[in-house]
Amino acid sequence: MAIVTVAPGGSPALHRALHLASYALLGIFLWANRRLPAVPVILAGAASNALAIAANGGVMPASARAERLAGLRLGAGFHNSAPLAHPHLLALGDVIPWPGPLPNVLSVGDCLIYAGTLVLVHRLCRRPRAADPPVAAG
Repeated sequence: MAIVTVAPGGSPALHRALHLASYALLGIFLWANRRLPAVPVILAGAASNALAIAANGGVMPASARAERLAGLRLGAGFHNSAPLAHPHLLALGDVIPWPGPLPNVLSVGDCLIYAGTLVLVHRLCRRPRAADPPVAAG
């Protein structure tokens, strides 16, 4: 996030390396928490994204058409997701347009991450089972 919003200028090679490193750290965190509900789904989505990013030298390949449909316009500086001249694994890239007040382009991996996160939050925040004794009011 910081390399895109705080410091988009600078060394493109450093930004690409940091982008890949952030996915490595995320992978370690998710692997350590893989027994939590839906974390394997989140891990699969993150791995899908990391594979596409690694295959394209540290940048997530994006569909120019999807960006246009979402209403995105790229400015100068590093972009973690961008249309590339000859992308590898574009099907795993940002190809799903998301227009609206918060326009974006999504990947299949992003959709897995979002779905897994929703299930994780639901499972961890649900009400106690009916068999659990009620808490006595004092």
